[in-house]
Amino acid sequence: MSFSGTFRRTRLSVLLSAIAREVKSQLSRANDNNTEIVLYGLIYWFRVWDHKYHLKYSDQMNKWLDYIMVDIYSTVMDCGPLLFLLNTLYSGRYIPDIDHFN
Repeated sequence: MSFSGTFRRTRLSVLLSAIAREVKSQLSRANDNNTEIVLYGLIYWFRVWDHKYHLKYSDQMNKWLDYIMVDIYSTVMDCGPLLFLLNTLYSGRYIPDIDHFN
């Protein structure tokens, strides 16, 4: 069995909805201030990406997301699903179907 090197890509709107649900779930289970700060930092990152870059790729925003993902890994319990979704976003494996949050 060989892989062609292609990945199944999802729509950005679907990916963002899944990330929002996971962040909301993580915030409801957060047991310390550090976890909340990291998750609210991620929410702020999305606000900047939306308002300044209109949800378009940016090296600067990707570097910032990388730092946030490291913080999530070291701070948030059961972070696997959230990191999987963020890695999909980070790697650009999505179909851009929106340019602003509703």
